Amino acid sequence: RTFRIYTTDDVIGVEIGGALKNPLAIGAGCAQGLGFGQSTVAGIVTRGCQEMKTLAMACGGREETLSGLSGVGDLMLTCYSSLSRNNRFGAALARGLSQQEACDEIGEVVEGFPTALEVVKLAKEKHLKLPLFSAVARLVSGDMKPKELMQKMLSSEPGEERFLG
Repeated sequence: RTFRIYTTDDVIGVEIGGALKNPLAIGAGCAQGLGFGQSTVAGIVTRGCQEMKTLAMACGGREETLSGLSGVGDLMLTCYSSLSRNNRFGAALARGLSQQEACDEIGEVVEGFPTALEVVKLAKEKHLKLPLFSAVARLVSGDMKPKELMQKMLSSEPGEERFLG
């Protein structure tokens, strides 16, 4: 019966976090649908959060917003929940359904589908490399198969770890 409210004046950070969780949940659902374990999903979530932070900051949002409930908190729920429309969409694609068949099966709006395509456009405008979002965009546009998505997501070049805080 208790509902707790947290406030922020970082509207951009909240909007970016709220929108970008959805394409990442498609990637997480695809990984789960292909039989990858929770460690793989955790890697997608963690690296995806870094990409969310990068885009938010490039758009004028604040880094710490993506470390809070509207960033990491919302991302965790959406990526790990079997009730998430976007997670189920990714899992349906992994089972071999087309984009339209997956949307029809879910029967509700899958926000991550169009958002993935828009994120890539925005990243290009901002001269950013967001490999996870780019891979999900290629999946939802039909340019990449689910197994190719996972190969792309798991084969990035080694690099220095950058942290959120």
